[in-house]
Amino acid sequence: MNISDPAQLPYLLQLLDDDAPDVRRELSRALGAFGPSLKEELDKLSPPPTEEQRHLLQWLLEENHRTWVLESWPEWVASPEGSEKLEAGYELLSRFQTRLTYDRRLGFLLDDMARDYSARVPEPDVRSLAEFLFRDVGLRGAKAQEFYNPLNSDLVYVIHEKRGLPISLASVYILVGERLGLSVYGVNFPGHFLARVNSNDRPLIVDCFNGGRFFSEEEIIATHRGPEEALRRLLRSPADASTIITRVLRNLVGSFERSRQPENARFAGELLEKLERR
Repeated sequence: MNISDPAQLPYLLQLLDDDAPDVRRELSRALGAFGPSLKEELDKLSPPPTEEQRHLLQWLLEENHRTWVLESWPEWVASPEGSEKLEAGYELLSRFQTRLTYDRRLGFLLDDMARDYSARVPEPDVRSLAEFLFRDVGLRGAKAQEFYNPLNSDLVYVIHEKRGLPISLASVYILVGERLGLSVYGVNFPGHFLARVNSNDRPLIVDCFNGGRFFSEEEIIATHRGPEEALRRLLRSPADASTIITRVLRNLVGSFERSRQPENARFAGELLEKLERR
């Protein structure tokens, strides 16, 4: 039997109910032989894997996912800055955290939101998009008790569960905006990631974590300590994809450490080190 034969997948899925260590090891080896294409093969199955099976597969292949992401990471690091790089970076991190948990990939989820918004608003603008995402869709900031959940940095999880960190919510705003021809930039502000837009030729700052509220530069500066010029320079400096993913990885290292996942913390740290050495 060819262990990477898609025809064998239904039989391999049946073995997920067997928790014997030897069976689990052999199952991990057989499924891992499919490589990163495993998700695509699973998506072709009829009936598709159940939610419980997807969670078991994600857990069973955790080490494989770390390996697959590490293999793709140098190419991502070397790729040109821009929204495509940002989305690809989040896609890689999602491959590691929830690749097999959900049946839709990040790009499709972002496409769906852009399409739904366009059906409601014929002429897109940054204000109505913020209202759509953070009011109608219901994307919101993670509650205090779940703030350090590592999954809050995974955009697939964030879109499905409708909660996330300031930086992940701002990234959804950026990437959906890009699909609509709207310019939304990340602001790598200390302590609380923000977004920046132009509305009626006026620069505005958007707090995506707190309902997509709009502020002027002066309002943000008035509520933060520090030299005014330095704060204003930060607010006017668009964060590129590498800067955003660097901050995401730092969040992940801390979240994995807090949740006592040392292997994953080391993995996120390795990705961060390779990115910072670019």
